[in-house]
Amino acid sequence: MHLVAGAGRRLNRRNIERNTEGVSKAMTVRNSEKPGMRRIAGSVCVVGVLLCGVSVRSEAQDGVSLWQDVHVNPGTIAEYEELRHGRNAGMAAAGVTYPIRVHDNEGVFRLVTPLASMADFDMRQAQANPVRVANSGRAGEVIHHIDSTLARFRPDLSYRPTTPRVATEDIRFSRGFEYYVTFGGRAEAVELLQQIRAAFEAQNAEVGYVVAEKVTGSGPDLSVFLGARDAADFYANYIGAVPDGVFPLTQRLAALCYRVETFNSNRREDLDYQPGN
Repeated sequence: MHLVAGAGRRLNRRNIERNTEGVSKAMTVRNSEKPGMRRIAGSVCVVGVLLCGVSVRSEAQDGVSLWQDVHVNPGTIAEYEELRHGRNAGMAAAGVTYPIRVHDNEGVFRLVTPLASMADFDMRQAQANPVRVANSGRAGEVIHHIDSTLARFRPDLSYRPTTPRVATEDIRFSRGFEYYVTFGGRAEAVELLQQIRAAFEAQNAEVGYVVAEKVTGSGPDLSVFLGARDAADFYANYIGAVPDGVFPLTQRLAALCYRVETFNSNRREDLDYQPGN
């Protein structure tokens, strides 16, 4: 669902107009973008859709999820992964009962916890605090900061193909788009997303996407996540399957925003926490 002329770039209100030329072919990054590049600043949604950076195989689509975007210091990704494994071991030893799914959004790690209610959030905090204190010293050397968002997935704005090109269980990659909507523009943004979904439905498109909206927190107002087997599959097959008429709608959506961010997201099941593991 694109909007930005170059990926990993941030778009602000002053340069939206001069960047919309050629956007109809810019649902993804330009070929010159190097793997691993990510947007310059800001916390991650996502999107992803997304369930984003959240996979199109979304968590708690009918409820709310806590997204924690962990920004690590330069050169400390391996150290963070080691910390994550240690944290999972500590959570298991403490009998923590909530799951965490992890996505690598180009070096920013999104931890996703599904919540059935705010009581679940309180329970999560009570269980997490002792484990957090136990390894806070080393984490402080590795983690730069964490952005937190409560997000709700919007099945009514998302599109799930009747005959998907890629089976849900095979999705391991998503392209995330995050929209920071200017004050008063949210209703129009939602209307545009409804029109985009209608275009996908009318063509019975074989590619789908997931939409999420912010409930509260520091993240984007709306996120869109486009799923594929991997990055190569996405870049080779997704753009050509997008229905006619969608790109002008995404340009209008971008024009409602003071900031738009994009990123690639990969599932990191090796860093997940599952109760009982």
